Parts: sequence; structure tokens; C-alpha cells
Amino acid sequence: MAKVCIITQKEVKKGYRVEDDLVIRTIRSVKQYFKVAKNNVLVVSEEGLEEYQKKRAAYEKTVAHHAILASIVFVLVSILIPLATGLSFSSVVSFIGGAALAALIMVLPLLSHVPKIAEGELPESKKALAKGKEGFFGKMIASVANRGAKEEAAPVKKSKSRKKRHE
Repeated sequence: MAKVCIITQKEVKKGYRVEDDLVIRTIRSVKQYFKVAKNNVLVVSEEGLEEYQKKRAAYEKTVAHHAILASIVFVLVSILIPLATGLSFSSVVSFIGGAALAALIMVLPLLSHVPKIAEGELPESKKALAKGKEGFFGKMIASVANRGAKEEAAPVKKSKSRKKRHE
């Protein structure tokens, strides 16, 4: 089996292995059923790593936006419309329709799926680089962690007013 970079689409000797998630397993099983599977090992090459991190961050952001949109659509279609029109048989139909529409919205980001790199594949130097580019929440967590490290490093000074209170 050849190692193929998912970014550059080229065969490589070294790379960071990509996790076989549900989407990749499904695609592989469909290809094996039709006997067109090449069974390549999917990796991210060293030269494609920075572009991969950008694509992965954009994919995660898209999934989050679609989840918010799907929940809004579900609430509007399945709850608010039946309440506005009165409860009847149409409320059951609108609930099913809202759930189906929300599911369709959640499936759309899979068209541009970017899988994760498998755990333990990135060396420590690359993990720090990847953590800084994981999107809004990754940056927020990193800033809080850095702030906590700075606070621990600074010595704590005891105030004189505190001493006077205890005497």
C-alpha cells in the first residue's frame, strides 16, 4: 500500500497518518464494494501540513456554523410554526420535516471533509504549531493556558495591610 498525501494528492515516503473516521471508512467500503479501492494509506506530508491545518480549521468552523443553522431551522420548522398555526396533525409532519431538514444541513459539511491526524503522529514541535491554528476555541484555550503559566511564574507579594488586619 502506498502512502498518499491528502493535500498534495502525491505519493510520499513519510507523512503524518490520518485517522480512519466514519467518513473515510464509509468511502472505503463503497469503493471496495465496486472493486475500485486502491487501499492507500492516507497521510499529510510535511510540505502540506500548513495547508492541512488551515483546511482543518476552516472545516471545523463550517461544521460549527452548520450545527447552529441546523438547530435554528429545527426550532423554527418543528416548534414555532406548529405553535403559530395551532396544534394538529401538521405539527407531527413539521417536526419530522424539521428534523430531516436539520439532518440535511448537518450532512452538507461532509462534502468538504478534512480528517484529523491520528493521535500521537505529530511531534511535539508540530503540536504547538497545530494548537495555535485550531480556530477560535483553540486560540482561546491557548491564551488562557499561557496566562496561567505567566501567573504561576510571577512571585506573589504579600501586602502589608493584610498583616495588620490579622494582628
